[in-house]
Amino acid sequence: MASRVRFIALLLVLSVVVGSAGPVLAAPPPQTDSAPLLAAARTDLESLANMLLGDGVRPPGWTNSLDVNAPSFMLDLRLDLETLAGTLLGADQRPVGWFGAVPGTPWSIARDIRHDLELLADRHLGPGNRPELWIGGDPLMRCDRAVQAMVMWLQRTNPAFVLSQFDPGADYCQMVSQQANLFVEILVTGQPPAGDLRADLNALDTVLFREGVFPEGWTGGNDAESIRQDLETLRLATAQVGTPIDAVNWFGTTIGAEWVVARAARHDLEVLADARLGFGQRPAGWTYSIGAEPIRCPRSVQNLVALLQQDAGFVSSANPADPGFCQALTLQASGFAENTQVNPGTGGGGVVETMAVSAENATGAVVVGQPGSVSGQATTPYAYLDHSARLRIGQIPRGTPFTALARSSAPDSRMMLVQGEGFTVWIAWPWTTLTEQQYLSLPFAEDVEDQLPQLLCFAAFCSAIVHNGDPLGGPIDMEGALLSGGAGYSGVPTPGSNLQYLDYSHTRLLFNLDNVDEGWAELRMELCTNPSDFNTCEPVVRLYENGQVVPPVRVENGYPVWRLTYFLHETARLESQHFYVNQLWVTHPYDR
Repeated sequence: MASRVRFIALLLVLSVVVGSAGPVLAAPPPQTDSAPLLAAARTDLESLANMLLGDGVRPPGWTNSLDVNAPSFMLDLRLDLETLAGTLLGADQRPVGWFGAVPGTPWSIARDIRHDLELLADRHLGPGNRPELWIGGDPLMRCDRAVQAMVMWLQRTNPAFVLSQFDPGADYCQMVSQQANLFVEILVTGQPPAGDLRADLNALDTVLFREGVFPEGWTGGNDAESIRQDLETLRLATAQVGTPIDAVNWFGTTIGAEWVVARAARHDLEVLADARLGFGQRPAGWTYSIGAEPIRCPRSVQNLVALLQQDAGFVSSANPADPGFCQALTLQASGFAENTQVNPGTGGGGVVETMAVSAENATGAVVVGQPGSVSGQATTPYAYLDHSARLRIGQIPRGTPFTALARSSAPDSRMMLVQGEGFTVWIAWPWTTLTEQQYLSLPFAEDVEDQLPQLLCFAAFCSAIVHNGDPLGGPIDMEGALLSGGAGYSGVPTPGSNLQYLDYSHTRLLFNLDNVDEGWAELRMELCTNPSDFNTCEPVVRLYENGQVVPPVRVENGYPVWRLTYFLHETARLESQHFYVNQLWVTHPYDR
């Protein structure tokens, strides 16, 4: 099998020059270089067929087209992919989310082939499992159309949006979708859908039960929390009525602006009515009329459409009354996003104008020049050690409280310096609960530099321990020199939450410096499952004493170096990636 795959790969490499190693990355339009995508997809398709059917075994009608420059190569590749899917699943069966053959540019067609190929591999091998010589591609290409289009549009038009480096595993598309959707829901100015949610929810309950009869747990309240609770209650109480509603089609509890929460409730109510009464069937007196807004569509489709409408005046010709409306709208909106030329930051028709924040347009109750007076919560932002968002130090969990101190003065920047328990770091304002007015009310960091605390990161989310750093200049070492690119902190991983206990005798001390006169030593430490076998050792990455984090004085070759006094540290706790030890005995050199 391997020899055949290598032979095919060699033919493809000879027929197309790939500019760089590593995964193929989605590029801003116009995307024209489809050949590398097609070449990699052909190699991977052959690998998958070998694994699932047997080395060299192919279904009837296999084209065996290997020349990526041939005019028919793209069509042949799609045909072979469909043939393999039909052989494995059945002629009319495809995995959920299958793109299929859709007209488009050579790049988008190649992207669609990669997406479906990954879906087929997931279906038969499981997410993340691939043949040995699998080439793969940009993990974004595994996501649905709306998410891909939304991410690429934001990357082209909004400098504040930087796609996080998520682990390309089974949850990748879910994490990307969450980041892009949250960003758009802050960026877009939306309005709650028309209609009376409570009246329509009660009307649906009356039809499904009878007037005045409600499921157990029914609140009847008009606030957003009560409406959400009653939606969930009615869904569960009528689970055996009509068609099932899967997690993909149900928004559930949603956080965000008032219009975002109301939109999610209206979406779920309309989906519930469709499932229990039939598509488009509603009780008499229903207050909401399906209009041009894609209220039934997935969250990413709704946000993509809202973004394109606000940025570039997108108008859809799809019919909202058609059961296939969401699919048609997705194709139209994604095609528009992929093929519309934009020039970020200059304004005009079909062009996005990004807002430059300044003190002149700041409004709100907080007085400019008083850092530390705006409180908020995180919605999973990445934390950075610089206001340019280059030195990432971890991701702050949703709901973590903080105090906003200042913001960056860089044009179009959305970065602000925040302080919380165990951290003082830079984050992007859109990934918080702060309103735009609150953000704009913050002083520029340069104007209050002498009032700002130093950079810190001791919290559990920190990927390294940072104990001093200039809020504008970045992290510094003990001598005050700038650590280029964050080197010296970037190699200290965060320990896991479920650590295995080891006896203190499993600790290995590596001394860098003994200061006998002053009674201290500088040392690195390891925890070893077998103290006589150094291959079982892991570096200590975090040290606590009296319940407080003890910061290292520096990091050498990825190892934190601590300065500790000679004696038995009874309250110490040492943590490596998988283990922890209680107590630490730092002995005098004469006692070793």
